[in-house]
Amino acid sequence: MKALTKIFIVIFFIACICYYFDINVKEIITQLIENKEVSSIINPDSNESEADNSSVTFPENNEEVPAIKEGGAYDEIINFIINQKKERSLIESYRVVDDAIGGALKGRSYATDNAIAAITLINHGTEEANNGALSILEGLSSIQNSDGSWYDFYDTAGKVMKVNGEDYISTDTGNNSLILYAYSYYTIKNKDERFLDAMKKSADYILKKTDNISQGLYDTIVGEDGTRTMRTNVYGYFALRDYALCNINTNYDEYREKLFASYNIMDWIISNCYDNGVFIKGYSGKEKLSGLNLDSQLLGAMTVLSLNQSDKISYEAAQLIEALDKLNKDIGATEGYRIDDSEGNGGYIWGQGTSKASIALLKFNEAERAGGILKNIEEFQNTVSTSLLPRGVPHSSNLDNKIDIVNLESVSSSCWAALAFQCSMDEGINNMFFGDEEYVFSRMR
Repeated sequence: MKALTKIFIVIFFIACICYYFDINVKEIITQLIENKEVSSIINPDSNESEADNSSVTFPENNEEVPAIKEGGAYDEIINFIINQKKERSLIESYRVVDDAIGGALKGRSYATDNAIAAITLINHGTEEANNGALSILEGLSSIQNSDGSWYDFYDTAGKVMKVNGEDYISTDTGNNSLILYAYSYYTIKNKDERFLDAMKKSADYILKKTDNISQGLYDTIVGEDGTRTMRTNVYGYFALRDYALCNINTNYDEYREKLFASYNIMDWIISNCYDNGVFIKGYSGKEKLSGLNLDSQLLGAMTVLSLNQSDKISYEAAQLIEALDKLNKDIGATEGYRIDDSEGNGGYIWGQGTSKASIALLKFNEAERAGGILKNIEEFQNTVSTSLLPRGVPHSSNLDNKIDIVNLESVSSSCWAALAFQCSMDEGINNMFFGDEEYVFSRMR
């Protein structure tokens, strides 16, 4: 009797999965018998195999993409990232050469920089890079708080830093979500479940930041006066979605709970943050955060593409390009994008955001525009003195050089730049990184 019960449970589970993903079981069996591709059945609207899941046209050789060659900008950026990690437990977020310029940032390690560095190094794939990524994730898991959270930054040994004489123990839901996403990315890419316990604690912590009425995530303070931003909710959506998929073979209840939570977040984004062709930054209490924000446009665009939500929202590449054109900035030979359209942020190019723009455009099959940004990134890197080899990408480029931080080489800017190069050359990375749910699910088979 127990055996029959187990068989029934397994059949029921398979039926649920087939129903949810609209899988035609009869046709799959038939094609298996005929030795045909199964991937085209799982995605009946596609005429391509899993390896050709993206509509992006990729170059046939490395010569067509700038800096992807031995000794080029990409290699140098990767080496910069690896050097910022080396024997440290956590990565050092900035290279501070002169304490008079950015000295307060010396030895500081932002949690999100560790997350995006781990993903970048996983994608790079060399033994040294893989070891660096694993070391980062192990370092983060060793300092996770009992409630599942991480603080915004630490020193490179993983210890709490002091700011103005006080321990800095602030947490941010978006930052924690990007860390969970990095763990999920590693788990799916390597089929290694060693971090699942830490990941569950993180996912449970993130869900506690949910607005029970709207289902959106609060950045920090939960309540009617709290702030809910696109950044936090997009990172939360991808983190919980991919974490859920990590549990599909081992814990169906956890998979179901976190997947539905990610869908609720995605619905909040589409219902509340899309206004007249652009994505707003979010809300402070009930008040909309006004202004055109670069990160919100890019992350919102990638969210729409990830589930092909054409039935819920109409958003095209032209709308993204229009927003980017409004934020375009030239400083000498360097071209890129401002962080937003506010007067205070009008004087500099934001490195991280400029690289993100290349990734988003590539996902919209705007490969030529994306490639142009890669060339701009290389020019941006060239603003760093050649005496500092290997060079990273600056945090930003400032017109009047009044802000010390802008000229510092940044792990965040460097990682997003490396990811832009990786997405341009590797179809699998482009599909998986902030990618299509169906493709990510296929990696779990």
